Amino acid sequence: MAMVYGQMISGVGYTAGADAHLEAGEEFIVRHETDGIVVGVTGIDAVGTVYQWGQQLHGVRA
Repeated sequence: MAMVYGQMISGVGYTAGADAHLEAGEEFIVRHETDGIVVGVTGIDAVGTVYQWGQQLHGVRA
């Protein structure tokens, strides 16, 4: 995570070479996919959502 110009930038996963897809919704979220599989997520002012994706990507169960 990083604060840039007053906005929190967060990300999870490995996104190099992946296709980027902007999520529809109120938050700015970008899914990064390789062969149709989500391998990373980045977001602006969406720390909670990115954190949830991180749990899914790493197989964490609540």
